[in-house]
Amino acid sequence: MATHTDYFNLEKPESYENYNIAVFNNNADTIDLQMHNNQTSAAKVMVGATSLADGESGRVPTPHAGDEDKYLKGDGTWAAGNSNVEANPSGTPTDTLESVKINNTIYQLPEGGNTEITGDAEGSVISIHDGKLNEPLKACTVDINPVQSGSGTPSPSNIRPISGWTEANITVADATVSPTVSNTYNIEFEDSGSPLTVYGGTLDTVSGVLTVTDGYIASYDGETLPSTWISDRDVYSAGTTPTTGAEVVYKLATPTEVSLTPTEITTLYGNNVIWADSGDMAITYIRDTSIAINDALNQSITPTYSSGTKIADYNVGGQTGAIYVQGAGGQMDTLWTGDVNPTSDSKPTVQLAYPLSGYDYIVVEGYGTYTYYTTDAIYKPVIGRTYVGNLNGEINYCAAVTIINDSNIRLNYWGSAGINTHIVGIYGVKI
Repeated sequence: MATHTDYFNLEKPESYENYNIAVFNNNADTIDLQMHNNQTSAAKVMVGATSLADGESGRVPTPHAGDEDKYLKGDGTWAAGNSNVEANPSGTPTDTLESVKINNTIYQLPEGGNTEITGDAEGSVISIHDGKLNEPLKACTVDINPVQSGSGTPSPSNIRPISGWTEANITVADATVSPTVSNTYNIEFEDSGSPLTVYGGTLDTVSGVLTVTDGYIASYDGETLPSTWISDRDVYSAGTTPTTGAEVVYKLATPTEVSLTPTEITTLYGNNVIWADSGDMAITYIRDTSIAINDALNQSITPTYSSGTKIADYNVGGQTGAIYVQGAGGQMDTLWTGDVNPTSDSKPTVQLAYPLSGYDYIVVEGYGTYTYYTTDAIYKPVIGRTYVGNLNGEINYCAAVTIINDSNIRLNYWGSAGINTHIVGIYGVKI
């Protein structure tokens, strides 16, 4: 009676049996399929991991000349080794780590040898790329500004009602992943258990202290106003008072403080967009150490348009010029060219001519029909990350790209509608 092999279950006839052609063909097909799978697996390049997805096994990406001192990262790219790290560079040797020097940047660490690296940011919408996962903000202050409805100059014939805030909502989101990750923190205003409407002030979410800086009068009747004011029907000028019966918000001579319950607001890993509905914010956050160190290691490679090594000429939208990268070796390959105008309804994914893993940086080339200026933004490619290039200072008209995988990039935009953004070229730069 025939037997079978241990691993592929190939049929083996006994020495006294006739060999069946059908059995032979079946065995041959099984062996051929396995050899094909082995060959395909051997040819496949590894797919790097991201913060949200596992990678895939495969062969090591090909290192190029100049990569002899680099190491292969988990995201599938070759990175420069850290050959210039110095502990406590400016102090007397101690048993605790007080500061770290990476290349030319010194990071002061908190007392006690803690390895936290912090960053500061402020604005109406705060964008950071190096947040640490689930780490509470070290500091967070939120402005509370009165809202005046309507438009135009307030006057008795153009009354513009004023409203305050009974709560503040702070949102932390990452729109570079799908679906978008978003956390909203609701903070209600109250004083001694009673609801409180605030027409101007600041909120410290870490301490819970609400500082009220503005008072409110529902119907003005000659009250003394200690400082500046706004009215639903008047325009402030020194020495004047609002119209009788006007709704008025005015600066208090002495701000008051109300104690609320502190709110712990945490960051997401990497990309974070943070904003409050009541006004501007200022935060101090803990940077992810690996991202902070990677930023420091790469800080010597910066885009410039007046010095460095020329790597390309461009002629886009009638504008001509050249791209330079300080410290670059001058090698650049075209990964994709075209003329695509991404919109909210159309964010196409393009196939690259060569894998991103073969390059240190990418150059995204674009122009805006609003200003007719070109823009060339240089990024270090990281799979899963979105990069935004400012177009001549116009933040509403920006080219943006999202790196999908080693061979595909989604063309995107950042701004009001994206109608003024054109992306025309993506190039790989080898340092």
